[in-house]
Amino acid sequence: MTTFINEFLSAGLFGGIDGDDSRIAKMEKAAENLAVELKENPAQIIRAILAGVDPDISENDPAIQKAMEHLTNEWKAVSSVYTDTPINLLRSILIEACSQASEGKNGAIIWFTLADTLPFIKLANEKSAIMGFVAELAKNSESIAITQPEIRKAHKKYSLEVGKNVDIKPVKVDRAKLEDKIAASVGPHKEGNTAISGANPTWSNSGGTWSWEFTKRFTPLFADVVDNVANNCMKMITEVGEKNYTGLSEVLNEQRLWIQSIAKSIDDKSEAEQTRLDALWWSEALYSPSVAKSYRELSPQVASVIMAVDLVNLVAKPTPASVGYLLSESVNKLPEAGFNTKHKLIEVLNTLRDLKSTLPEKWGDFLTSPPKEGRLSIRDAFISALTLESWDAKEILRKTGVRDDYELSYPQLAHAIFRQEQAVQLAGK
Repeated sequence: MTTFINEFLSAGLFGGIDGDDSRIAKMEKAAENLAVELKENPAQIIRAILAGVDPDISENDPAIQKAMEHLTNEWKAVSSVYTDTPINLLRSILIEACSQASEGKNGAIIWFTLADTLPFIKLANEKSAIMGFVAELAKNSESIAITQPEIRKAHKKYSLEVGKNVDIKPVKVDRAKLEDKIAASVGPHKEGNTAISGANPTWSNSGGTWSWEFTKRFTPLFADVVDNVANNCMKMITEVGEKNYTGLSEVLNEQRLWIQSIAKSIDDKSEAEQTRLDALWWSEALYSPSVAKSYRELSPQVASVIMAVDLVNLVAKPTPASVGYLLSESVNKLPEAGFNTKHKLIEVLNTLRDLKSTLPEKWGDFLTSPPKEGRLSIRDAFISALTLESWDAKEILRKTGVRDDYELSYPQLAHAIFRQEQAVQLAGK
């Protein structure tokens, strides 16, 4: 199995293996254990993947230290092989763990986090593997967001055959015994003067005496035969019922699951359509429900952030890719917020911080605050500017790994915040 550990090793990003496959196995086990931890706490996936893709990540980053902890648990002598922290090796473990934890919504969390982070990351020989991984996540996230109802025409037809697989043998009466019992009811002996135990002591020409003796002997005889037939019928019905009850339960359960899957697919499709409709209405109105103003009344720096957050809270998540691009086009409609004008990220951050007072006092309280330690996303930087009391633009930007001269347009900024805020909200559910 090809892992990111093997990809990084093949790309020459770390050594220390010396042909010892057991060391690779220990790294893979560390990644596997970390993946279990990430699945249990999806919020950690964001910090793990941000650290994993960044060649300049610090050895003190919490995600790097977490990877080192798992590696040391599996490979006690790792510090004797690597005297310095093996950053690239730990990056490979982080990305591999994220890859193993990327099923379902976790894949969308990684994609939304990385989509606008990778453009300013200087990847080297690991670029091909990481970009391939991200492209696959983008495709999977889109398929989750745009769900088509899947009416399965290959629906299995079921039939039940009564008595099938039930081993029931017909029960026949012992005719010889029955003959003896009937003869014993009729008279003192059988044909040929053969004596019979407990026989009727009189013959039928004795009138009432005979009929009394016949009745008390033939009644239990007849009742035993009828009871035997009834018991065998009940046994057959019970055995057939048990067999067919199991089969019928399986059939009904499969049909129930089939109907539920169709209902869910239709609900998902309706939700996806409603997302598009809500996003389109929002784009046409250009009204902010969180600040109760038109976005045109806000500065482009503030509007870019508010629009991204408002739209995330308006639609179902994860969203189709088209919704994010609709956001970009909506920002592009605002004065001085076009695609063609680029702005230095640090300048936008500082301006936004200065305009913080123009927002309602409690705005942003509903947002998840960025962690104090570890790699930050662009979303984290801008949410920090609007929500933190103590704040330093250069320090915040340093934690994102973005260069001081990095530029982007307001539509691009809004799109980045939109996707990364989705990742945060998905990870919190």
